[in-house]
Amino acid sequence: MPQGSSAVVIVVFVAFGVLALCVVLSLCVLMSDWFSTVCRLFKRAFNYIRGAKYGARYDAKYDESDDISDDSSDNASDDISYDASQVLAMLDMPTVVIDANNDVIRASSEAYLLGVVSDDSLCQPRVLQAVNSVRASGGFERFSLITSTPERYVSITANPQESTTVSRPNWLTFTAGSIGGGIVVVIIEDTSAAHRFAQTRDDFISNVSEQLMRSTRNLTQLTKVLQNEQVSAQKIKDIAQIAGKSSKKLEHMLEDLLWLVRAQNPIDLDSAQVFSLNDVLSYVQNQVAAFAKDCCVHVVSKVDSRLCVRGEISQIQAAVRKLVENAITYSPKNSTVSLSASLSTDGQYAVIRVVDRGVGIDLQDQSRIFERFYR
Repeated sequence: MPQGSSAVVIVVFVAFGVLALCVVLSLCVLMSDWFSTVCRLFKRAFNYIRGAKYGARYDAKYDESDDISDDSSDNASDDISYDASQVLAMLDMPTVVIDANNDVIRASSEAYLLGVVSDDSLCQPRVLQAVNSVRASGGFERFSLITSTPERYVSITANPQESTTVSRPNWLTFTAGSIGGGIVVVIIEDTSAAHRFAQTRDDFISNVSEQLMRSTRNLTQLTKVLQNEQVSAQKIKDIAQIAGKSSKKLEHMLEDLLWLVRAQNPIDLDSAQVFSLNDVLSYVQNQVAAFAKDCCVHVVSKVDSRLCVRGEISQIQAAVRKLVENAITYSPKNSTVSLSASLSTDGQYAVIRVVDRGVGIDLQDQSRIFERFYR
């Protein structure tokens, strides 16, 4: 074998090492569901004990939401027994209380946001059917339903004249039970985040598996070529380039797998750090500078240096970087990709926008932008 091929062999071995790490991480992701289920059970048990210890109280987000909470909630205690009120206060899930006339007399703010209650009435026929059923027969009924968030609660933009975001479905599990006197309580369990994450994880693992198999075949072929003593110097250079590209792809997949594992762990807002979005956008701009230069794309950013948020800065940086890299990839040469961060119109959110001058997304495809790997 000609001298100089040892470097290529090292690259191949490194690529195989990265490949092995990707496989191990994939197995860890698949096993994570069992651990998350156990943790969720412990959390519910803890919340129940805590509620029993400290007595009845509602979360501030239920009691202080004047815009979307029920105006008759002040009189709801006259219709609901003290014991029932205590039980509702122990729950950390959204609830709706319906009287004998099917009027909503108490509802959590999330019930409006999830498209279950509108104008102090149930707006889901399936939920109303369950309420009437358990009121007549007693007991309880449990079922699942997919709802959509009303448009007036979806629009979060920095500029009111800009187009609004697309409404996403909500995967909900309902438990309806009668507590006497014609009153029915509906408990809502929002499993949307877990459902979306499971979809993303399954799609991602499927894609990664295909990419791993392809990279493995390429590396195997390269190893066979290197074993041939008649390999020319030019052939070795070509092999080195191919091996380098395969190794780079595996490195990106390993990075994505690590982020997928980290994303399964909930962020503790009490311990989360406060950071400036100006620092985030500056970091991303520096990270993509070389890639943008190769693609002949100019990246600019504009953000108020006083705009700060609380969260996991590394995850925000990774998410914004992915968006910017995608924008650069689909932008024509000599164009500009703009980054900006500003407050939403209600002052409750920080809106990060990545704008490119590419072909854009067709209107009929915009409802599918949250489907991973959709083209």
